[in-house]
Amino acid sequence: GKEHGDYAGILSQLAYHHRSKNNYGNAIVFYNQSLGIKEKLYGKESVNYAITHLSLGVVYKYQEDYDRAISIFRETMELILTYTDEHDENYLDCLQHLGDSYNYLDRYKEAETTFKQMVKISEQIFGKDHEQHAYYLRETGKFYKYNGKVDRAYHYLIPALAIIERTHGNNNKKYAYYAEDLGDLYFNMERYREAEELRKAMVDIYRENGGENTWDYIAAYWDLARLYDRLGRYAEEEKIIFEVLELCERKYGKYSITYVSVLEEIGTM
Repeated sequence: GKEHGDYAGILSQLAYHHRSKNNYGNAIVFYNQSLGIKEKLYGKESVNYAITHLSLGVVYKYQEDYDRAISIFRETMELILTYTDEHDENYLDCLQHLGDSYNYLDRYKEAETTFKQMVKISEQIFGKDHEQHAYYLRETGKFYKYNGKVDRAYHYLIPALAIIERTHGNNNKKYAYYAEDLGDLYFNMERYREAEELRKAMVDIYRENGGENTWDYIAAYWDLARLYDRLGRYAEEEKIIFEVLELCERKYGKYSITYVSVLEEIGTM
């Protein structure tokens, strides 16, 4: 029946599907329908309701309706605290989305306080050397990098990458994803030797884990070209540019947005 928990779960799955397709209006409708059923079955002060409520907030965040998203995230956190404490992964997710939303509204101090709280709780839940803690360190580092606080960003991105290297090694895509943030930071700090080391490592990783005909490889190789452009190493830059153009033509075609975008950026280099 339509008042069953399984039906509410299906509505949430439909909502997530629409959210992933950027059909936010439909996602909101289905999440609200699911919430209505879950409130009757479990009450608002339940994990079933809180998780779906959080998901609704994420949709408003993606819609860039940050004020409404903030209201939902804060309410969800209050609901979570009625059946558990702050040492809860859903509570951490609320903090991350809340911090992002504050940041997008240029409410820097509130965002910073939220991210710091998130990292503190993450360490208490997972421990300093857990890969999930590395994720929250990375998100905080990205927040500082976004706001031009390079020294503070460095404080979080360095240990995040070190944790991933200890837990996964340094020749896999997860390591490359984390290295990208630190490589960008080194570039912004004009620490070009370290930036080059990481960007070359990323190119090698993506070549060995997926091949050259992937967007991860193409994007990493293009970032290396940007670095060489900054350093005035034009012969190395030109070699990469021609290879990237060939890869984009082969993968997307000459009349694709990607190929044209690469050509336009070449014009600015």
